[in-house]
Amino acid sequence: DKAKLYAAFKAAFTKDSIGSPQEAQEKVMTLIDQIKNARLEKSPEAIANKNAGEQFIANEMKKDPSLKKTQSGLVYKVIEEGAGTTIKASDRVKVKYVGKHIDGTEFDNSGDETRTFSPAGVIPGFSEGLLMMKPGAHYILYIPAEIGYGLKGQPMGGIKPNETLIFDVTLVGVEEE
Repeated sequence: DKAKLYAAFKAAFTKDSIGSPQEAQEKVMTLIDQIKNARLEKSPEAIANKNAGEQFIANEMKKDPSLKKTQSGLVYKVIEEGAGTTIKASDRVKVKYVGKHIDGTEFDNSGDETRTFSPAGVIPGFSEGLLMMKPGAHYILYIPAEIGYGLKGQPMGGIKPNETLIFDVTLVGVEEE
């Protein structure tokens, strides 16, 4: 739209100040992210992954009536309830887990080791699942892309755009301060 472009151009050059270089850089980076996300949303891979994830979760929920779904879209199964106090976002938790794609292939596995981290430092769906658990709990989390790695995925971790993930999680305990 030429009229909008000219109006924005005029406004930018008639101002007394354009702000700091950091503000300008932040605005440019935001615009670049918006353009990238718009392209990713329309990419065949992202669309296919989103559809496959939605279909997978729908099929799993039909097969297993014990699966529950939260308002955010997290689907989970309680294998074993824990005991004690439900953890908080500020806690540092000790966890064992296996992360899988919907085809069953693993992309991450803590093995016999526990990993210690804050629920606030992981993807939203994983965090939400942890915050429902008590020490000793074992859940399976089905995390749609919207509360997972989203449109960008996690290329270094082998997670594609809009991919639904499955985590088999055991909350071993809370790290003592």
